Amino acid sequence: MPETPPPKPIIRGSCACSSITWTSNTLPTSATFCHCITCRKISGGPFIAFMDFPLPSITFSTPPKEISISPNATRGFCDQCGSTLTMVYKAEPENVGVAMGSLDEEGSERVDWRGLRLKHIYVRDPPGWFEIPNDGLEREEEMSGKERLLVYG
Repeated sequence: MPETPPPKPIIRGSCACSSITWTSNTLPTSATFCHCITCRKISGGPFIAFMDFPLPSITFSTPPKEISISPNATRGFCDQCGSTLTMVYKAEPENVGVAMGSLDEEGSERVDWRGLRLKHIYVRDPPGWFEIPNDGLEREEEMSGKERLLVYG
C-alpha cells in the first residue's frame, strides 16, 4: 500500500533574510499580541504578534536558533538576520507561536482573521509610551495558571 503523501502547505513564511522558511499544513488556531517586557525588548516595539499552530503542522527549512530568556518559554530566531520566528510556552509544548510578521503575503488571505480567536496577553504592565487599544479583544493580565504552576511550582 503506498504511503500517504504529507498534506500540502496552506501558508508559508520566512525570516527577513529568507535563510529560514516555514510552511504550515493547517491554518492558525488563534493569535496573540504579547505585551510582555521580553517581547517588547526583542521587537523594539509595544508587542509581538504570534499565530498559534499545533507544533506538528509547522515545518522549517532549517530549525530556528533557540534561546530561553524567560522561565516560561523558548524562543526561536534566525541566527543570520535576528528575526524573531517562534515561541513555545513550556506549559503548552504541543503548540508553537509563529511570529505573524514572518507570514508571507501570498496565502495570508486564506486566514480568516476576523473569525480567529485574537487576544492581548501580558497587559498588566504596558509601557508608558503605548496604550493598548480598547479593541474588544480578550485580555490576559499575566501568565496563565498553567504557566505559573510550571514556572513557580
